Amino acid sequence: MYFAIRYYTGAHARIIVPKAYEKEFQSIRSITFGKHSCAIRCLTHREHDNFIMISTKAKKQLNLPDHRMAMCHIKGDEARLSVPFGVFTAGFEKEGPLLGPRTKYFEAFSDAGRELGYQALFFGHQHLATLPAYMTGYIYDRDIWRKVESPLPEVIYNRITNRKTEHHPHVVQALRTLKEKSRIFNPGFFNKATILKYLLESSQLDHFLPKTIFNPSKQMVSEMLKQNAVYIKPTHGSRGEGLCRVKRNHDGTLDVLEADARHPHRFPSTDSFFQAFFPKGSAGYLIQPQINLLETGGKPLDFRVHTNKDETGKWKLTLIAVKTGNGLNPTTHHVYGGNIYVLEEIFSESKCRQIRQRLEKTSLLISEELDKEHDYLLGELGIDMAIDQEEGLWIFEVNAKPGFHLFDHPVLREQMPDYFSYLYRYGQYLMN
Repeated sequence: MYFAIRYYTGAHARIIVPKAYEKEFQSIRSITFGKHSCAIRCLTHREHDNFIMISTKAKKQLNLPDHRMAMCHIKGDEARLSVPFGVFTAGFEKEGPLLGPRTKYFEAFSDAGRELGYQALFFGHQHLATLPAYMTGYIYDRDIWRKVESPLPEVIYNRITNRKTEHHPHVVQALRTLKEKSRIFNPGFFNKATILKYLLESSQLDHFLPKTIFNPSKQMVSEMLKQNAVYIKPTHGSRGEGLCRVKRNHDGTLDVLEADARHPHRFPSTDSFFQAFFPKGSAGYLIQPQINLLETGGKPLDFRVHTNKDETGKWKLTLIAVKTGNGLNPTTHHVYGGNIYVLEEIFSESKCRQIRQRLEKTSLLISEELDKEHDYLLGELGIDMAIDQEEGLWIFEVNAKPGFHLFDHPVLREQMPDYFSYLYRYGQYLMN
């Protein structure tokens, strides 16, 4: 049963329900929200609207957010409240796991929400057809996925899977509708160039970024290759797509290794490389020098750091993973065979502590700076950073939709409930 929620000032823990539901609620002696519970007295009102009133005394004891609606489950003498929490995504499957390979993460996400009093509702643009009366979606409850009807949740977490889907006309229209009717956070993918320019303009962060040239010319590539190998990547790419590493050999030829290749392409000159890779010009790309990174087992490593906002709207460091490549590809992304570790698997205890402190300080500064530059709601960031062999710290990339594949590591998997709790806690902040 869904009810609109109203709060009233009251010194006693009470709930006032419509007279039409007196029979269902007459035996209620306690009310529960997540891990919080309190003894309650149930009264009735004679208004025609389908709403329940909860006293401020009960609201405080239950740690309820200032939400406008809730689902009420009655079992015996207990009423359990759960608040709908929307997850806007795509890729619903007709056969097999509902959301493909992501299903296991979203099941853990749902379990984490239930512990806090929230019911995650997963939906796509196709499930909004019957608004404004109601919408459809899927919930994961007691190990089963069920399709349900629901009012539109007040807070929605955007987990659209990729840039191509995000630009689909139906998704664009759905996002526009959701922004008008709810509070949606993490509204879109970042443009690498825009984010890097923000960071380069920050006096507190500019020295952490490698030299970056946007829309590089052949002459600029040739000049930078005199110093070291370079990375060229699209400003709209993600998951390493479109990235390549370019290295000049002693005979002047170029070896170009793409993210999805096992062996480099060889070109006799910069001209021939540009003609093959950028026949229409290099607009939409950027170039950065290769940095000599810390290594493990002869493989360079970098760090993926996640930050999230909490129930007070403050940024917190929530996850650190170490990533290494497979020795063949120019990227550490798991799609291309990269490996995931935790700090303790590679570094000593004192070194772990030092690295954690540096990554935390810098990642929180990045999060706060980017937050100032955006007028939409950010609740989660994935930041790629690295440390070179001379202990210099570098920022490579900031992602608005960090992936969950890091949780395939057994140690990080244990952190999933705590990590996912931050998304609900930020949702509570938005409701309040």
